[in-house]
Amino acid sequence: MVAPRLRSRSLVKKRKTTPGGRRVVHYRKKPSAYARCAGCRRTLLGVPRKDVKKLTRSQRTPSRPYGGNLCSRCMRRVLKEKIRGQ
Repeated sequence: MVAPRLRSRSLVKKRKTTPGGRRVVHYRKKPSAYARCAGCRRTLLGVPRKDVKKLTRSQRTPSRPYGGNLCSRCMRRVLKEKIRGQ
């Protein structure tokens, strides 16, 4: 029987073959979802999909205004609106 902590649907089952020829099941965390733009919901480029807690700040998001929050298209639109005073 599987350990109770591994019966969660939040884990992904990976079937592996051991060197002895047995088939075993390894459990690992599901990959996190892609980061999305707050304006248009497109996937953000330059933002890693892996666990960002283990990365340095410069590796997490692009170093530009609204980096990691808005895509470049939406960022340009927001900056133009700010400059024009709308």
